[in-house]
Amino acid sequence: MGRKPGKQQITKSEARILQLLAEHGASSVKSLHELIQPTHDVAYTTVLKTVQIMFDKGLLTRSAEGRGHVYAVSAQAEESKRSWIAQIIQDVFRGSPSSLLLHAVDPKTIKESDLAELERTIQKLRSEKDNAEKSSE
Repeated sequence: MGRKPGKQQITKSEARILQLLAEHGASSVKSLHELIQPTHDVAYTTVLKTVQIMFDKGLLTRSAEGRGHVYAVSAQAEESKRSWIAQIIQDVFRGSPSSLLLHAVDPKTIKESDLAELERTIQKLRSEKDNAEKSSE
């Protein structure tokens, strides 16, 4: 089992692997290498070492499959992302999530599908907030 990630930073290579696993699901190192190779010229052994480090950090889970292993994003990685974003909001945007969003979204390039997803997310957050307030009464 991997170690708990705590408050560590992730590298760009680790972020790329997390993104690929989120998009493609659990994958072998060979599959990850094949996905990375078209845009980043890295050796198989580099991808292997990065994945092993990520497993040790608790960012990935590992299961045996045939003669190798398949890796997936761990729940701890998701918690870490929330923690890192919360820290950025606190440190850079003075605790304002809306300020982060306003800086992250370019009105000239945002897609309608992204706006629709943001609207759905806002509605979901309102509903969850209302439910939390009702249950605390």
